[in-house]
Amino acid sequence: SPWVLSFQPGTLYQYHYALAVQLGPVAGTSPSGGWLQAQAVVRMRQLHRDPSGDELLQVQIQDLKAQQEPEGAEGPPMDIALNKEVQSQLQKPVFISWSSGKIKALYGDETESTLITNLKRGVVSLLQLQPHTGTIMEILGIQWQPSSRSLYVVKDSLLQSVLAEESHMLSLVLRSTTGVKISSRQELKLVSSTPGPAVASEQSLENVLAGTEGQHQPLAIASLPFRRGCTHCPSLRAYLKTFDSRRAKMDVSKAATTWQFQRFIQMLRSAKKRDVLQLLKRAPEEMLPFVVEAAVAAQSVPALAALSDFLDFSKEPRSLLETFLYAAAFSPRPTKELLRLVLDKLDGKQMAPEVRDTGMVALGSLVGKLCQQQLCGLQVSPANPVQVPRPFRSFGVPKTPPHSHLTLLGFCSLAKPNQEVKHGTETILMGLRSAEKEHEAVTHLLALGNAQLPSTIPTLLEHAEKGPTAVAAAAISALRQFRAWHITSEVPNIRIPLPIGVLATICIPAH
Repeated sequence: SPWVLSFQPGTLYQYHYALAVQLGPVAGTSPSGGWLQAQAVVRMRQLHRDPSGDELLQVQIQDLKAQQEPEGAEGPPMDIALNKEVQSQLQKPVFISWSSGKIKALYGDETESTLITNLKRGVVSLLQLQPHTGTIMEILGIQWQPSSRSLYVVKDSLLQSVLAEESHMLSLVLRSTTGVKISSRQELKLVSSTPGPAVASEQSLENVLAGTEGQHQPLAIASLPFRRGCTHCPSLRAYLKTFDSRRAKMDVSKAATTWQFQRFIQMLRSAKKRDVLQLLKRAPEEMLPFVVEAAVAAQSVPALAALSDFLDFSKEPRSLLETFLYAAAFSPRPTKELLRLVLDKLDGKQMAPEVRDTGMVALGSLVGKLCQQQLCGLQVSPANPVQVPRPFRSFGVPKTPPHSHLTLLGFCSLAKPNQEVKHGTETILMGLRSAEKEHEAVTHLLALGNAQLPSTIPTLLEHAEKGPTAVAAAAISALRQFRAWHITSEVPNIRIPLPIGVLATICIPAH
């Protein structure tokens, strides 16, 4: 078939690889962000081909040169110096099981640096000739909009070039000028094909891999998180000894960089409660939001305990309390201790309505993220659907049959529920039941949307059908965040009459 892609045996292919990554604010904001560029030679050859057409390819990066311009930096770009260890790891080949544009498996050295392996994954991803679609996801009022496009040039079943562009845009829905855009561009272009070593005579992929130099284990194809170790990071106690003199010279706008923030997190993770509390009390007013966000990000028990003692929701400035709640809600992998702290600050406390609203939405986000990490004690089982009878209404005209059933899949059953998650969910539901004003109901529905617990779908449906316009819209928005498998194909669309006479249709996204 002319569409079957393949690399010929006994041939060494040399490609030119170029990478450009840019991090900056969304359009319309200032100033420009940082960028990184890299170029390298990529060599590929076929080691084995089985009767079904699956090929084992060796991919090797050589002569990598990189430059960067950090965010906010002035002057010419800086060359990135690579030490001998990094160069040695870069030149170690990876191996892929490949079938006409589909990567079936990736093999490499699992002991090498995650950053180096991720770079190799990026190169290998260009051989995955499959289309990707962009989607928009909203979490806690944050829109995440990823998109990608790729251009492949193939001649005589051989890949001539690949151009792949990808972007991820994160922005606050209510503050559209606040956001960040990460864009990348990868290019692979065939330079030459020359005679190379003959293919192995082994009959299986495993035997061919065993015959290559080094140890090669199966690796995940998707990139893994990378955390850079902190060098020259003092202890918090040592930092506090010179804090007063530092404070007089500190420009907070320049200090609040990504590097400085990571440095603070490292300090706070190993600090004792009394030292963190001392820092919070001694920090100048303009520096407090920075320290609070760092303490939340650290998520150590002493740091959270210090925050608990320091923050008074009945007295502290509203802006600082909202900083804490936003930092908690945006935490990518929150702990139950962080959820417990937020619950403690919200339970029975007198506070500004705006702060309580922010706290309730943050509470939903924390519950949802804990469940995504399988830390909430909720068992989700699509094998036990729950039938929820409800009237089918369309512009107020009954249909036949008079009742339809919505089958909920993945209904949550509590085996050994995490008490914090259970308490958090009950707090949101109780607030929704007792809401007297429309905006209060909307706030709690937003919280349920962030939590994404299937057991709350009946509640959301009720408000989507019976609530006033703003409440129904919030319930619909929450329902749209559930995955399609939570609802069977018996009811693919839920039609809801809105007071303004517009028929709204909830389309559960199939992702």
